[in-house]
Amino acid sequence: MSVVARCLTAVGWNSLYLLRRMMLATFLCFFTLTASGQDVRIAILANRTIAECEARWQPLAAYLRPSLEGRQVKVQVMSPEDIQSAVLLRQVDFVLTNPMQYQLLLHRGGLSAPLVTLVEQERGQALSAMGGAIITLANRSDIAGLDDVVGLSVAVTSTESMGGYVAQRYEFFAEGVDLMRGTKWVFVGMPYDQVVQAVLDRRADVGFIRGGEIEYMEQRGRLSHGQLKVIHSQNLPEYPYAVSTRLYPEWPLAAMPGVNDDLVRAVTAALLAMPHGGEAARAIGIHGFSTPANYQSVESVLRELRLPPFEALPSFTVNDAWQRWRGEFSGVAGLFFIIVVLTLGLLAGRLRLKRQQLKLVEQSRQLKETAQQLQLALSSAELGTWAWHIPSGEVTFDARWAEMLGYKPDQLEPNLSTWERLVHADDWDVIEAALQSHLRGETAQYASEHRLKHKDGHWIWVLDSGKVVERDAEGKPLRAVGIHQDITQRKLMEQQLRELANTDVLTALPNRRHFLSRLEEELARLRRGGEQHAALLLLDLDFFKRVNDSFGHEAGDKVLRAFADTVRGTLRKSDVAGRLGGEEFGILLPGIVQGNAREFAERLREKVAAGSIEYQGQTLKITVSIGLTELTSEGAPQTQLARADKALYQAKELGRNRVESYSLSMV
Repeated sequence: MSVVARCLTAVGWNSLYLLRRMMLATFLCFFTLTASGQDVRIAILANRTIAECEARWQPLAAYLRPSLEGRQVKVQVMSPEDIQSAVLLRQVDFVLTNPMQYQLLLHRGGLSAPLVTLVEQERGQALSAMGGAIITLANRSDIAGLDDVVGLSVAVTSTESMGGYVAQRYEFFAEGVDLMRGTKWVFVGMPYDQVVQAVLDRRADVGFIRGGEIEYMEQRGRLSHGQLKVIHSQNLPEYPYAVSTRLYPEWPLAAMPGVNDDLVRAVTAALLAMPHGGEAARAIGIHGFSTPANYQSVESVLRELRLPPFEALPSFTVNDAWQRWRGEFSGVAGLFFIIVVLTLGLLAGRLRLKRQQLKLVEQSRQLKETAQQLQLALSSAELGTWAWHIPSGEVTFDARWAEMLGYKPDQLEPNLSTWERLVHADDWDVIEAALQSHLRGETAQYASEHRLKHKDGHWIWVLDSGKVVERDAEGKPLRAVGIHQDITQRKLMEQQLRELANTDVLTALPNRRHFLSRLEEELARLRRGGEQHAALLLLDLDFFKRVNDSFGHEAGDKVLRAFADTVRGTLRKSDVAGRLGGEEFGILLPGIVQGNAREFAERLREKVAAGSIEYQGQTLKITVSIGLTELTSEGAPQTQLARADKALYQAKELGRNRVESYSLSMV
């Protein structure tokens, strides 16, 4: 058997035909690329006849050309099959197609995320959504609902039409009707007129078409009013067409992989800047373009229906996965390693903090390391987008922007006052300074971290950033676009780290560093105030080592926490208590003379001596020795602590469980 015959046997005649077609397309692609040079090629799906669609979309090329530094823009209207071939063979730069085919090309052709979303125009109304219609002859009384369609013949253009196949199939699926049981499919190809004609000619009982096609044909005299009816009609008062399905976002425009980033930005900016309802939009017959819609609903429908590109999982070995995603696996392994290291570090830190107080330098180092590791472990935040027409105050928020605040897009009025109403009053000065500076052209972009009010009543932190993309001849800003990101978790983490750095973990009192900082502030106040008074107490639990030796460190920890609670219950609002290390504590008493400070110390000593702690059936009694000194405006914090420490030493020497005041005779 010859090599050619063996190939024919192995791949089959159909595959060989496809191979020949792809080879021919590759040749044509090479020829086109060579001839076009810097041409910008935009492929657009034909939803009516090629001639009609070409006539409709040619003004888009004329509109884009001035924004692309004189590049030639070629708009190519194609069938679904031709668009797939063009994408796979890299014959185009941008693709404008229905959401279903976009998902297919996204996963199989590497298209980018949506750059903009098409906004249609009908009867003076902007339409950023579409639906599908299920039609039959008006006199078919036997076809009134979805159940009546099962087992009949259904005409469709193709299985890759969002409004003419997928949307309708999902309605049957959602209602629990098994459309695939006995249904005979009649594939007629584009445009939708052929589906309508198949129903009129009785070659099919039912037809699936995009919403608005009946009205379009009636308006142009291709169909008499009342010949057809729409079953399972949806009650959508604000939507001008009769549809049988829920609504889905309009067509997205996406870029091919490898297209120059500057070109992508230029095309996106030009389409977003197209005046809504302006001359260019009217020439095409659309309202314009908007920031990208959320196409998650389309992906979810395709996944639930197991339609391409989610029809089946490929057979894949572990070795295949390694060869294909070696870099990704390495990244995941690295991230896993970081998480493991972080987890082990946190566990080790918890054990160490439970048994002993780390030195100040070591604790600061660990806090810094923990913060860095936590930052690395944070996942990328999702972004919400906004577009602002500055003279009118009209602001368009996308679905993600609204979702962050607990709203649906239709619950937010598209104007600047909506955003202003949600901003926290204390953040206005920061926002106003950043925003006005950018609008005046003093900064390259606007950026602000501020709070917005959630629908539930709480506040979330957002990072808001944007840029003016259009100014008038005098330099006044006209249009701006931007994003915002939920950074609430980051803000909470920063607050927790600040608290952890200043607090003793075991007793929840200020730690030594924070206590010394407050002592320095009080000394500075005394130096400024002249005749003001303050006192410093050093406290040490008597025979605390016996508690640890007799009952264990857990009992010792309980005693320290109970003592800290007693101290807190004795303080005034202006007083500060802190744990200086081990069983040693300090109390700062602002605005008090030495006599009153001694009375305070005696009350605290008596309260500690009168109390008790229950531990595993045992009653633990503790006492405390206290050294007291009056603060003076002269001398550093260490000097003040040294005087109080001498008084504390005196109290211990004289039998413990007592208060001693510093005097010059102490050495």
